[in-house]
Amino acid sequence: ITVGAIPTIAPYLMPALIKRFAKTYPESVISIHEDLTAETERRCAVGEIDIGIIATPPANSALRSQELFTEEMLLALPANHRLANKKRIGLEDVAGEPFVLMNELHCLGEQVVGFCHKQGCLPVVRCVGVQLLTIQQLVALGRGVSLIPAMAAQSDKRCVYRSLTTPIPQRTIRMIWHKDRYQSQLVRAFLKVLAGCGKL
Repeated sequence: ITVGAIPTIAPYLMPALIKRFAKTYPESVISIHEDLTAETERRCAVGEIDIGIIATPPANSALRSQELFTEEMLLALPANHRLANKKRIGLEDVAGEPFVLMNELHCLGEQVVGFCHKQGCLPVVRCVGVQLLTIQQLVALGRGVSLIPAMAAQSDKRCVYRSLTTPIPQRTIRMIWHKDRYQSQLVRAFLKVLAGCGKL
């Protein structure tokens, strides 16, 4: 099975998913390809991967998609930040704060900026990175704040994470596949396990 996943999902979701799948199919071989959304969609459309995992609706009409789960994006703060001990934090509390974001090639960066714009907050971007680990490290060092997917926040002890008050920033994780491509029994089984990944 060949699976494509964007970098803000792959390291947090795929290990547990593969572990669960291997209990039933111990001889299966799963190849993982981390890439940006557009490339994951392209590879799925041309048959280079069986399944893609992305965080936006697919733009390619040859692909089908199914929502897997919606996750909260948490406010990441340095441990000594003035808001770290505040129980209720709204987006207005971080207006004017420097932000550390993923670059424009990653859908997560666009999603964060889009959410801020909808709420009338224009983030002041101080640093831009291409990996979530880099973003988290820069936040921990006091270079700014960020919005980080909950799955990436779970194992991170360097930053303080807080939920924002309504509206809560979220993203929806989806699996995609080619609507006309033959699927082996093993691929169909993996899709079934993937469909239940919100319970992992």
